[in-house]
Amino acid sequence: FDQAVLRLARAICDEAQVAPAFAEELLGVDDLRFTHDVISDKFRNGGALTKLVADFVRGAVLPSGDGRLALSVVRCGGRYRSLNNRRLWALKRFQAHLRGRGALAAGSAAAVQVAAKVHSLCPRTVAFMRSSAAAELGLSEPPAGSLLEGLAEEQRPAAAPSPSSPQALHA
Repeated sequence: FDQAVLRLARAICDEAQVAPAFAEELLGVDDLRFTHDVISDKFRNGGALTKLVADFVRGAVLPSGDGRLALSVVRCGGRYRSLNNRRLWALKRFQAHLRGRGALAAGSAAAVQVAAKVHSLCPRTVAFMRSSAAAELGLSEPPAGSLLEGLAEEQRPAAAPSPSSPQALHA
């Protein structure tokens, strides 16, 4: 379902031929979510994802110090979703390695961080994507936990999540 939303978003951007503005931020890997359910085990250049993880472990590549690792992310529903899922996977594996060795505590402020280009969606684009994608799929509401649900949250005023709210379930 989220793939349909992303295809629609790309089509909108392609038609508008507008490069959206972004803010550069340093984000913790724990704060980033994937936009794909399945990814390739190789980068486009043929390099293995596990080699990048090994480079992190050896200290040959620094997650926050190499501009090639900067992630493009979209802030949606108060969450950050990466458009660079393979790099994010490698970063999350590296962080898991550090935690497994006791180098990082879960939820630690010293967690792995990465430079990110954070894109925001304008309210009209969000409304269009939500209604168009839901209509194309024959839905009246977006599925729980989907990217469209996050878009719906982005449109509503912020409220404190309750234990039964979708925000609390997907936090």
